[in-house]
Amino acid sequence: MDFKRWADRYTKEEHLQQTAFFNVLEYKCMQPYVLHWHEFFELEMIVSGKGKHLLNGTEMTLSPGSLFVVAPTDFHEVHPDPEEGIELINVKFAESFLDEEVSGWLYRCPVPLAVTLAGEARAVAEADCRTLLREQAENRERLGRTHLLRGTLTRLLIGLLRAASDAAGAVLPSEYCRAAAVPGPVRQALHYIELRYRDPLTLSMAADHVGLSASYFSDLFHRHVGRTFQQYVLELRLQYADKLLQRSDLPITEVGYMAGFSTLPYFNRAFKRFFGRTPNDARKRAGTAD
Repeated sequence: MDFKRWADRYTKEEHLQQTAFFNVLEYKCMQPYVLHWHEFFELEMIVSGKGKHLLNGTEMTLSPGSLFVVAPTDFHEVHPDPEEGIELINVKFAESFLDEEVSGWLYRCPVPLAVTLAGEARAVAEADCRTLLREQAENRERLGRTHLLRGTLTRLLIGLLRAASDAAGAVLPSEYCRAAAVPGPVRQALHYIELRYRDPLTLSMAADHVGLSASYFSDLFHRHVGRTFQQYVLELRLQYADKLLQRSDLPITEVGYMAGFSTLPYFNRAFKRFFGRTPNDARKRAGTAD
């Protein structure tokens, strides 16, 4: 199946309730969602039907019990079976809706957050999804409604993290214990960068976000991350650009722009310095040269 397309951007303003930064829907999907990325997290559970899912260039089969999360740093597309379609429960939520530690787990997970559940695990996950649907459908603010939504979603996400890591044979606790030693302002900055590295972003902006002076923040970030703020942002942009070059038909100029580069010459130089090849060479390897 050919998934290569232009990548659309789904914004918070278009897809989330601004008062809650959370939205959940159940619907049947017959038409494909072409290559896109979000400014928010998205969780989907397949209730019935079948299809294909492409997450960061990896194709996966969708069937009843499939559960996955797409982060703001991911791009993906969904292709329902043209005859059967897929019925799904879709949960969109902003990073701010979650506990900071939980959102950090989602960003740092070293394996794709996508599994197909069966038996009791599937029943529990679907019951949690339906709890979210019922609570959002309430027309009045019930006691503890936001806490119940956040708690149910957190349980779903932890279950998915465990299932995905078990399926991949990954050991997540040690990764998270090491990350827990990073000071709070640096963790906050890393989350902030993950959401905004494709947009104009400066050290001063990140320092302001965590309430530190630029010089102290720069020192703290370098000490705990092992690279400067500028190096870290540049690497994220280059890695994202490399994915787009391999998995989309975007022109190279547009890839550079979408990854956060303001000029094509700078993008070309930085890409070659980091990967040892030009963006056009990377595109040729993927089989779609400009």
